[in-house]
Amino acid sequence: MGSLSFFAHAFGQNFSLPLPVGLFVFGGVVAVVLSFVMVSLFAGGTAPSPTTSTYRYHDAPWLAPLALFAKLASLAVWLLAVAAGLFGSPFAGYNLNVTLFWVVLFVGFTYLTAIFGDVWKVCNPYAALIAIVGRCTRYRFGGILPYPKRLGYYPALAGYFVVICLELVFPQVGSLPQSLSGLFILYGFVTVMLCILFGKRAWFRYMDFFSVYFGLVAHISPFVYRRWGVAFRKPFVGLLEPRPDGISLVLFVMFMLVSTTFDGLKETRQWIVSTLSLPGFVPKELYAIAVLAGGLLLLFGVYVLAMVVSKRLVPTRLSVRQLSLSFGMTLVPIALGYNVAHYLSYLLVNGQIGIRQISDPFDKGWNILGTAHYTVNPTPLAPHVGWYIQLLAIVGGHIVAIYLAHRVAQGLYQRRRQVIRSQVPLVSVMVLYTFIGLWVVAQPVYVATRTKRASVRKTHVASVSYDTQRAIGLYKKLH
Repeated sequence: MGSLSFFAHAFGQNFSLPLPVGLFVFGGVVAVVLSFVMVSLFAGGTAPSPTTSTYRYHDAPWLAPLALFAKLASLAVWLLAVAAGLFGSPFAGYNLNVTLFWVVLFVGFTYLTAIFGDVWKVCNPYAALIAIVGRCTRYRFGGILPYPKRLGYYPALAGYFVVICLELVFPQVGSLPQSLSGLFILYGFVTVMLCILFGKRAWFRYMDFFSVYFGLVAHISPFVYRRWGVAFRKPFVGLLEPRPDGISLVLFVMFMLVSTTFDGLKETRQWIVSTLSLPGFVPKELYAIAVLAGGLLLLFGVYVLAMVVSKRLVPTRLSVRQLSLSFGMTLVPIALGYNVAHYLSYLLVNGQIGIRQISDPFDKGWNILGTAHYTVNPTPLAPHVGWYIQLLAIVGGHIVAIYLAHRVAQGLYQRRRQVIRSQVPLVSVMVLYTFIGLWVVAQPVYVATRTKRASVRKTHVASVSYDTQRAIGLYKKLH
């Protein structure tokens, strides 16, 4: 297989991979397989999984004023985003609220959380809103009805699914500033109503997808907080804490994977050809939603099948459901790796646009902070550096997941051979997903166009790597 050649339209440069794509993919898969072998040979011990009660917390009195400032600042930024969407430019590339939501919050805050822990608890503007309403009305938001535990995290998963659809299926809505502001306000109203109905604890634990999402990512961080104390732990160890309390949370983790993979898949030639081949009565949006939901169900089915095979290989009293819950959190590093592979360049380029917009949030010609004329650097990373980051992020995420799964298995089985055999099915799934992930990020972006004759369809090839295309998304709207 020959090497692919990439041309970044806005970047104005060519880039050929130093090795054939097939060799990169093969190398990544081999690295994952070898990591399983190495972990099986050298990762011994059956130490119990750490819990928050075993951490040594250090007094941090500075956390209290910092948390108060973060709450007030987050609410102020939320109000600014709403106002910018309602009264600022109608174009996404010139409106601060689009950058704040899709770039700063959805991407940047993910990495911030992975490093510093669950700071979303104090930066959540909706939590601040509930606190202010409660303070003003003296209402405790204890809930009128008990939250139905059988619902689990499905409300959060549904909210996550809707947001991803706004980004990937209905971008004409998700990238429209006025629509975003309306959704911000609507979500605030829903938050207040459901906090009244089921209580704020149930809302922020099970139903608010922001809290669930960032809470999962926070388990990666070496920092953990309790009241006004902070403890330090090894990175990713937090994922070894007590298993998820429901299959719905495992599905949420899997959707973190599926949504990112789908984001890359929809730019491939195979996807474009499939959408152009749809019958005229089938909306492409409905097709995309079906594929997105089907991908989640397919991954979950394969995961459960791996647990069934594992139980057959190594008989245990644990049910397939219990095994599925036990290993569910080990998928989080893979989700983070895919996020880095797909969105890091997007953050580095489009985050610079926010530097411009913050000085002129309403597109009135202002220059409040003196950054309105900031020159955006469209190539903060050399193309080959970006490619290696993608490769390392995907492969590294899988390697960490294999290690964590091995640690979990050590707590479930008594013999070393049982631990290794039980992991073969799950590792096989990880190897397959490594192949898929590397294949997706290696594909050039394809843009479908139709000729004036309805019977003729053609596909125009824009030979630019997927990560590069994501990086220039908002940048192109400014030029």
